[in-house]
Amino acid sequence: MCEVYASRFADVSAGNIGTEEGFTTLIIRNASGKALVSNAVELGNISLTDDVDESAIGDAVRRKKGMA
Repeated sequence: MCEVYASRFADVSAGNIGTEEGFTTLIIRNASGKALVSNAVELGNISLTDDVDESAIGDAVRRKKGMA
């Protein structure tokens, strides 16, 4: 697991937890992150879907917090 995937200080966190193989989960944490991702979508660099297992992400965050 990526050590900073659940980083609360990042504008956007990226990883593969909660998505099927070949896809990346993005967690947008603030307005700067939203602007960055929105711009990437507008430029056609990325596409978005809501097909994410949020419970898997929550489990990973809880595991990481337990390691601290």
